[in-house]
Amino acid sequence: MIQAVIEFDTVSNSCYAHAQSSTGSPSTSKYSFSCSSLTAPGDSFEWLVTTTSSDFNTIEFELNGVLKMTWTSSNVFGCTAPCISMTDVYAQSVWAGAESGPLAYTYGNMYSGAGDMDYTGVHMFNCGSSSCIIVVTAEYSNAQYTNLSGSGTSYDQTYLAGSFVTSYVTSGASGGSVTNPSYIVGEPDGNYAVLAAPNSGDSAYDEGSFGAKYNGTIAIYGYSYNNGGGAYYSYVQVAVSATGSSWTTVYSATWDPSSGNTPTYIPIASVTGIEYVKITVSDNSGLSAKIYVDAISIFVGSYVQSQPTGGYGTTGGGTVTNPTDIVGIPDSAYTNLHAPNSGDSAWVEGNFGTLYSGELVIDGYSYNNGGGAYYSYVTVQVSSTGSSWTTVYTNTWNPSSGNTPTWITIASVSNIQYVKVTVSYNGGYSGDIYMDAIFVA
Repeated sequence: MIQAVIEFDTVSNSCYAHAQSSTGSPSTSKYSFSCSSLTAPGDSFEWLVTTTSSDFNTIEFELNGVLKMTWTSSNVFGCTAPCISMTDVYAQSVWAGAESGPLAYTYGNMYSGAGDMDYTGVHMFNCGSSSCIIVVTAEYSNAQYTNLSGSGTSYDQTYLAGSFVTSYVTSGASGGSVTNPSYIVGEPDGNYAVLAAPNSGDSAYDEGSFGAKYNGTIAIYGYSYNNGGGAYYSYVQVAVSATGSSWTTVYSATWDPSSGNTPTYIPIASVTGIEYVKITVSDNSGLSAKIYVDAISIFVGSYVQSQPTGGYGTTGGGTVTNPTDIVGIPDSAYTNLHAPNSGDSAWVEGNFGTLYSGELVIDGYSYNNGGGAYYSYVTVQVSSTGSSWTTVYTNTWNPSSGNTPTWITIASVSNIQYVKVTVSYNGGYSGDIYMDAIFVA
């Protein structure tokens, strides 16, 4: 038996890939990497098994299309190839979690009595009421698996990060239309659900289920159709639900016509404890809508979802402008923190909705007034409770060239739910920063 395993721990943001056979075979080396490099939309890992004739040769691990590690028959089985017939072994790949939380137990697997391996999708690993502490042994053969067919001498599995919609629920229209509504199910495959609202008052919706409750960030893989004549500017709304009956709208925006009608991942919103998603298009202000949706994913990580009550403040002559604009995905609406004089400071807090571990990043910049300022002194603190804070970052942001936001890496964090950003007058320098979004994954 070949086991190709990725151990995933969101608390420490540590992932380990390794291949082995049954218990008692040689222990294999592990490839260590940051889980956050595998959890954004479109990220992938791939297991490739190569053979010579009908004999096992190697098993390889690729991360986002780059070969990272190779295990030989000597590593896996303790013998020198050719020594293992592919007709005598089966293979299984497991994406396993080592701590609580739905996404920690997401895995794709592959199985075949003849060594034929391919991608089987994303499934939930059911650990019952207790926490999963999974040991890498032959007992993985007791896990859920799917028989697959295949042929050839090279077999592979590709896993795409996050959970995709697992089932179609319902769709409908008022004047508009929905074509192939079930095509929102599964990973991107080039098959599209099409929602159209051509005339005033028209709308159309499509609804899917992720199959379980998740925390994370929703992204839609799709586009607004470009007819070559200036349309469509499609007004899109996205609502989510834990039950499928009570809905919360988390996104409203107009999608511009796609250049080349090419799908991209469109961040929608960070959510907590949701299972269902509904997409609606509407004719808005005389603009017809027509969108193509290939897939909907929810992936590990969160933008700031809300601002705690009283979640901003100042000392001295500091100012905070539009404090709630740090909430949500990047949308060119900015929170401004300004500390112009000695003793001044300004701060703002955000809530990610639940505990996360990973890389903390800020989409923003220090204002450039064209006269040599601002060199802004920035402090970032994090907390699991919102009351006890740990400083993870202090640095001076140089004036931005063109006042253009960029993603600024703050720190690796563990088990945090709240973030506080402070700008201060420091060393004779005023501070003036703009922030569009804050993300952790």
